[in-house]
Amino acid sequence: MNKLDTFIKVKQRFLKSINLNFDLKEEQFLDSFVLQGSSLSCLHVMGTYLTETRQRAFTWTGPYGSGKSSLALFFSGLAGKNTDCETKYLQESVHAQLDPNLLDFFRTRESWDVVTVVGRNGNLTEDLISAANYSKLPLRAFLTKFAGDLSDQKKGAIIFIDELGKYLEMPTTATLFKKLQNSSTRQTLLLSSLEFCTKLFKHTRIQIL
Repeated sequence: MNKLDTFIKVKQRFLKSINLNFDLKEEQFLDSFVLQGSSLSCLHVMGTYLTETRQRAFTWTGPYGSGKSSLALFFSGLAGKNTDCETKYLQESVHAQLDPNLLDFFRTRESWDVVTVVGRNGNLTEDLISAANYSKLPLRAFLTKFAGDLSDQKKGAIIFIDELGKYLEMPTTATLFKKLQNSSTRQTLLLSSLEFCTKLFKHTRIQIL
């Protein structure tokens, strides 16, 4: 009798969870990425906020395995003007009769830097500054220099903080997020992912099921 693996092969990317730090530059995941309805709705809601309001801080919530990290990779592809990402997003938006408004926002800057931080039991401020490739600075000084450098280069930045819950045990996390949210500008977009919702800072929560 033939075994099941004789007939069914699982692609390598489905055998492990997504890690933004390691997988951000891997584009092969797009070959099998499925832009589900809830994820497409999430992108549409964000596009509406980004093009019509000054809101720049968002939290994606959803149970483990719901695709938050995978969507972050796809989102990065859109920001980077990846043709495959744009085509898939446009096709699915047309099919769902949604305005692909997120692309309009990304076109407001010549390019976008993507800064990724994956949650751990550590200091979020230090991890964020390190991920952005800056030397150790006080948080306020870093944010000022970071925004100034982006403006000089006519670039935007997306800050992804994946698995934020792992940082929430640190007492300084809430204060940091308030400073990040308050310093967000038209050129800086803050995104975080959580398995459960938190009210520690001002943000727009979007659920992914």
